[in-house]
Amino acid sequence: MKSSKLSIKFRITFWYTLVFSLILALVFFYIYFLSKSYSVHDLQEELKDESADILENLYDKSSRNDILYNADWTKFYDDNVSISLYDKNSSFINGVLPEHFPDKVPFINNKVRQIKSDKNIWLVYDYCYEESPEDSIWVRSIASYGHWSRILYNMLWIFAVLFPITVFISAFVGYHILKKALQPIYTISDMAKEISFSVNLSKRIETSNTHDEFSYLADAFNSMIAKLEKSFEKEKQFTSDAAHELRTPISVIQSHCEYCLDELKLTDSVREEIEIIYKKNNLYWPADFSASYYIPHR
Repeated sequence: MKSSKLSIKFRITFWYTLVFSLILALVFFYIYFLSKSYSVHDLQEELKDESADILENLYDKSSRNDILYNADWTKFYDDNVSISLYDKNSSFINGVLPEHFPDKVPFINNKVRQIKSDKNIWLVYDYCYEESPEDSIWVRSIASYGHWSRILYNMLWIFAVLFPITVFISAFVGYHILKKALQPIYTISDMAKEISFSVNLSKRIETSNTHDEFSYLADAFNSMIAKLEKSFEKEKQFTSDAAHELRTPISVIQSHCEYCLDELKLTDSVREEIEIIYKKNNLYWPADFSASYYIPHR
């Protein structure tokens, strides 16, 4: 499996930004659709309430003629709802029609509908009041939905502009916070390289009193270096002791070889063998041999 070349900072920042973006988008669209649903529901209730008020007056014989024929009485525009009255043949009787509302919109009893025109969006609620099959009155309540529609559109536009800016700022801030949080790792890495190049096992990483994960990592690293230093000291002491123990027999061998070669009458074959011993002794154990730099030949 091919390993990723991206740094941990970048990968964590990427996933953090991705999750943050998804949550932000979900929250916004939840608010958007909730606002849209609430606005439609609120207007629907207003339409039905205003129609109910008119119907109450129609049931009242004393106020019925005023509602049907008194233009001043019916020219009201309450809670952004306009009311208009029609006879059974869909002919206009009285009331107020909003500007730019389309003509000849069919009547559907007791149902809220959405009507679109070139300049606006409307919610329409029709209710048929019947005293008899021959005597029926249509009560039409109309409310403009264009205002809410523009608000929702502006919400989408604002989100489209602010979303990438917010994501960029969160990614930028998150990356630098993460970079600062991971700084102890770089300190530990640099110290490890310094110890490796200098072969100085007496150095240690400075630890803080935060008792966080990086502090525990630094303590573990220092403990490992201390054990390595102790092991190297033992090895160095062993080498020094071994060299000291070997110095005496090696010196004896060397002095006896010199004596035999200088003082005794030897045959050529014996002299050759002693010279070999002498040369090998000087080769592996020179006269200025010191345990501090002794490296055995292999």
